[in-house]
Amino acid sequence: APYVPHLTQPFMSCLEFPGAIFVGIHDNGQANGLAKHVRDSIPEDSIMVELDSGEINCDGNRYETLKAAYQIIPAESRSILIKEVETLCQDAGIVPGQEPLDYGIDSAIDYSTVPSNMAEIFGKGKEQQHHYEPLDDRAVRDNFLRFFCSILGGYERFLVVPDADFLTSGDDWFDSSKFLAAASSNRTPFLSALVDTQLFQSFIQRRTEASDVHCMLFDECLAEYHSSTVPYGRLSGGDSSGSQVDGDGGSQQQPYVSYNLLVDQCATEPDLLLDDDESSFLANRSEVYSKMFGHDNDTATQASPG
Repeated sequence: APYVPHLTQPFMSCLEFPGAIFVGIHDNGQANGLAKHVRDSIPEDSIMVELDSGEINCDGNRYETLKAAYQIIPAESRSILIKEVETLCQDAGIVPGQEPLDYGIDSAIDYSTVPSNMAEIFGKGKEQQHHYEPLDDRAVRDNFLRFFCSILGGYERFLVVPDADFLTSGDDWFDSSKFLAAASSNRTPFLSALVDTQLFQSFIQRRTEASDVHCMLFDECLAEYHSSTVPYGRLSGGDSSGSQVDGDGGSQQQPYVSYNLLVDQCATEPDLLLDDDESSFLANRSEVYSKMFGHDNDTATQASPG
């Protein structure tokens, strides 16, 4: 679906897009501001999420539909997904209702408004301020990558090879009935809804019609996730000590957490003796990886727990 990270007045027409679209809107609190205008004129079938409060506003029974959709997400995978994001936010000093703080807790925060459990994590006054690293957005992306790896394991066994002339309909290139029959019962409701989406059908077509490097990288991540004994992600990290640069440009000894990302492992595997076609694929894969994750191919990420 199209994504507009920050809506401005000239792009208001995108709210009339006939399909699904994600739009970010900044509320400046003004009575005649853009956010107020959007609330008053938003299409009836839209869903508005207040990120500061977690409140969801929508018409009719759409809220019940959202809750039902949340409940069918496999509980174990969902729990890990949520805990990982919450931990990464804690590492970055992100307090619910506050914007990300890249260089420590803002002195303007009124700690009396912060939930007690969060206040204990982030400190209750200036004397307890810590240095926090920016939110590791690559780790957030890798978290969702591992989520889909956890629920789509073995999907490739149910791909249907089309005939030489591609006369078989693209809708028949995946045996969804056998895939669902092989899935565990707690995952079937979610997977049943997933395989019927246009996005999944598009993925299967790209996976089947050509050697799409995005799909090939995903397949490598899938195989690594289900075969490796090495844990990935922030929750697998252990405290270490290391030297970090403080806000004044000096160096001081602070604890940090080191952890591995799944995509780093799959995109930086040592090259063996390759023929020209394989070398070309690896070059393309590396280029795609750089565009998707914007990293210098280090295989470990560090985060300061504060």
